[in-house]
Amino acid sequence: MSVPSFDDLGADGSEFFTRQFPSNGFVKLQTKKDLSNAIRIKSTVQRKLEKDHQEVWFKNRPTLRGKIYGLNVTATGKIASSNQIGDRSVSVGITPESTPDLEFELGSEVETVNEDEVETKYAQVSYTNEQFYGSLKVENDEEGTSLNLSGVVQYPENVFWGLDARIKKEEDRTLELGWNAKIQFRLPTHSTTVHFDNKESKLRLNYLQTISESIKFGTYLNINKHLISPEFGVGYEGQVDPVTTSKAKIEIFEKSTNNKEIRLGLSLTRNLNQYHNTQITIGADINARSFLGTPGGDQHSFGFEIKLR
Repeated sequence: MSVPSFDDLGADGSEFFTRQFPSNGFVKLQTKKDLSNAIRIKSTVQRKLEKDHQEVWFKNRPTLRGKIYGLNVTATGKIASSNQIGDRSVSVGITPESTPDLEFELGSEVETVNEDEVETKYAQVSYTNEQFYGSLKVENDEEGTSLNLSGVVQYPENVFWGLDARIKKEEDRTLELGWNAKIQFRLPTHSTTVHFDNKESKLRLNYLQTISESIKFGTYLNINKHLISPEFGVGYEGQVDPVTTSKAKIEIFEKSTNNKEIRLGLSLTRNLNQYHNTQITIGADINARSFLGTPGGDQHSFGFEIKLR
């Protein structure tokens, strides 16, 4: 098993609190279809239903795979829109058949920021094996050029050490430095990840445990010098039957000064057939402060999600 990238290190613990929790009035349809061994299309349509505001999001991501002169080539595109065409990207990844642990990637991304389009071009080379992951990425946009270096080392067997550094050259030729560090202790049934973001002055502690084949437990603690108090969350996932999964979480965080949110998240996911290729999820985000008799906090919200594979 290869060492994960810096971004993927500890991602399962963070996504435990975000995936399969539809809310905020969103109705989402996601499809993933393999047209052949070389073509995959993933599409997402999302609509927000509110009394005074309705908006539709659409994202389409085709992926093409093939071999050219002994090279494994993967081309990926993306178009994302919100009532009009907005973000879009294209990338090409190349992996030599003789060295499958080495990958080269070229790409371009266009994001819409305040109705203005910002284009970023990049080139990246990465290498991974059973004990090491390393990546070098160069990006260029209208604000300047940046260099990203990231690496993950596994030593000893159950400990992963990760570092991500970014050096950006601004238009006035000044240099901006930012870095992140991660440490993860991983066993077959549980993992603990510590993530420190130097630029944002944030520390996150994440713990995820598989209690049994049908029950998972997770918790996190965020400490940010810009916030008065830490953020905290605890969550549960359980398999009700072979095709049904329930999730619950409670999170305490500051939305603004003197405005602390206490949110209760609930969801139920069910596969509609034995092949698990049609999945529906119903979710709720509940303002727990109302149950405690204290004013404040956003209103309750609900969401619905369908996945077709």
